Formats: sequence, C-alpha cells, structure tokens
Amino acid sequence: LLLPTALGRQHTEHRLTITLMVGTNNIEHDDPRRISREINECATLVKRLGPHSHIAICGLEYRLDKPHLNPKVYEVNQALQYMCNNEGLSYVPSYMEQFPDSHPSDVLGRKGLHLSTWGKVQLQRRINYTNHKQTNFPYSNTGQPPPEQTYRKV
Repeated sequence: LLLPTALGRQHTEHRLTITLMVGTNNIEHDDPRRISREINECATLVKRLGPHSHIAICGLEYRLDKPHLNPKVYEVNQALQYMCNNEGLSYVPSYMEQFPDSHPSDVLGRKGLHLSTWGKVQLQRRINYTNHKQTNFPYSNTGQPPPEQTYRKV
C-alpha cells in the first residue's frame, strides 16, 4: 500500500533506486524469452509507479539443485542485459557473471537454490557497485573488501 506513495516522490538530491531480484521457480517450465518479458513488464510497472526512480535488475543466480537449467538461466540473463541496455536500466550481474572462475556453491545455501548469508552479502555488494557506478569492482571473490571499506551487517 505504501509502494506508490514512496515511489511517487521526486528526490532532488538522489534518485530512488529500486532493485528487482526475481527467482527461478518457473524456469523449468517457461521459455526464457517469456520469463524475460515478464521481468520487463514488472520493471515497466515499477517505473510507471515511480517515474523519478531508477530501476536495477539482478541477473538470475545459477543453480546447483538443478544444473541442467543453467543454460536457461544464461539465456534469461542475456535477455535481461540486452533489455537493461536498451531501456536505460541497470543490470546487476549474477555472482558467476561477476566472477566466472568461481562456483555457485560460493554463494548458494545447502540446497543449491537460495542465497546463503555470504551470498546475500555478495549480492548487496554487487548492487552497491552497480548503483553507484564505480569504475572498478572493489571486491574479490575471496570476499575481502579493501581495508578502507566498512559494511553494515546484512
């Protein structure tokens, strides 16, 4: 109920950034193009509700519970990147896109589907990086931030 009110405010100093993170529950049955379209429709609705806001969309994380679905995850992420580039949205890469030499188990919980606590920390860092448009990603896949950086507990 508060969403339209909060999104409708025009911020003069900083634009409100809304980050959309969606799951992969329907990826087993739906075509990646359909999933991408539905995410695009969601972003369009949020943008309509908050015309002064900036939208960032998180790439889907690769899965360990059903690795045969990862090619579809890749297709969805490629479509999301294309959409974000064409529509002036920000794209937050998945962990595997940011660190291609890593493994999904670095950020996923025991069942291989949802983010672990460490995965949530890494996601927040990727969101911050994307939203602040820093020139260099300040974190390694070892999770060691530069000494001058401090973070609130997630």
